[in-house]
Amino acid sequence: MSVIEMEKAKVKPKKISVSVKRQITIPIEYYNALNIGDEVECMMVDNSIVIKPVKDNSLDEYSEFILKDIIEEGYKKEEILEEFKKRRNELKYAAKEMVKEMDKVAEEPEKYATMEDIFGEED
Repeated sequence: MSVIEMEKAKVKPKKISVSVKRQITIPIEYYNALNIGDEVECMMVDNSIVIKPVKDNSLDEYSEFILKDIIEEGYKKEEILEEFKKRRNELKYAAKEMVKEMDKVAEEPEKYATMEDIFGEED
């Protein structure tokens, strides 16, 4: 049995209330055991509601580059995983900030430089 399965086995069923706005609060034990982030996926299955964590795999393609850098920088075996998690989270944050900036540009493009402003017009 894996560590995650053992952790999940400790979590017992709970009754949770539903607010007048149809909102629920996920018990902290469930939240932690499933490593839930910013979003969950909700679906109906056999007359039940199933809520699953949404795993963001969009940055997986960069994992190899992150690991290569960490290894080249000489991190010790026991430090590699923690450093990898740290850098992957930093990359997620940077990507979210970039999306916010792109949204600003899309809302008010006249406030931002164009490619022609930066590189001049093509001949």
